[in-house]
Amino acid sequence: MERLTYASLLHDLGKTRVECPEDPAHALAGGEILSRFRIFADIAPIVRHHHERYDGTGFPEGLQGEQIPRLARVLALAEAWVEELAQEGPEGRSRLMDSIRSRFGTWFDPDLRQAFEYATEVLHRGLPRATGASDHLSALLTSVQQEPSRDALD
Repeated sequence: MERLTYASLLHDLGKTRVECPEDPAHALAGGEILSRFRIFADIAPIVRHHHERYDGTGFPEGLQGEQIPRLARVLALAEAWVEELAQEGPEGRSRLMDSIRSRFGTWFDPDLRQAFEYATEVLHRGLPRATGASDHLSALLTSVQQEPSRDALD
């Protein structure tokens, strides 16, 4: 969770190095900046690949599926949800959820769907009233914590 937390805080760092904040090169730039610091080396791939899409249509490298670091897949989903929630507002939650759900398997890892549904239910209803995927969410977070850094594999 610590790696995901730092990556989420620093994921748009590369926007400081590009002309336009919407420039897709910001993910690549952010990853390169972070890779220069040993303390951030294990989150650099997460930042670099947070705009990859599960079906391979994202950037900067067009990675797909399991080629994308797991935490980058989680960050991509979280970022989309937060950005769309900011645009739609709480009253647009139903439309937002439909929009996100329609992109599992294309933009987003379908294995994250159950955990996403549970997490958004907890945020919407509160933990005592949430049902469903708590075991799946726990298993997912445990496997993420045990996943070796992509740099360690290279």
